[in-house]
Amino acid sequence: AMAATLREPQIITADHSELVRRLSPLFKLQDKSDLIVPLWMDDQLHGALTLRASTAGCFTERHLKLLSGVSRPVTIALTNAIAHDKIKRYRDLLIEDNRFLSKEDRKSTRLN
Repeated sequence: AMAATLREPQIITADHSELVRRLSPLFKLQDKSDLIVPLWMDDQLHGALTLRASTAGCFTERHLKLLSGVSRPVTIALTNAIAHDKIKRYRDLLIEDNRFLSKEDRKSTRLN
């Protein structure tokens, strides 16, 4: 949910903002760091790549830059995988419909 408001990768710690400070016990952020890379493509948020370190202050600008460099390929791979799954589901539905229609055609042919 936090990544939806982010356009750029960010390092999040328990003291990131007042909101995060209040929510940190809920998300177990005390003494931890999150590196969040939103996965944007065509002005649409497709997800977020999130890494959590068990040590506060563990992530650096270097980590941000490194993950920023892979965000576009990861977003493309993610959207391709989702599209592939949709196509497979549609294919399976078409195969099922085809079987049903073939059976119905054979039945009607026998009756005539």
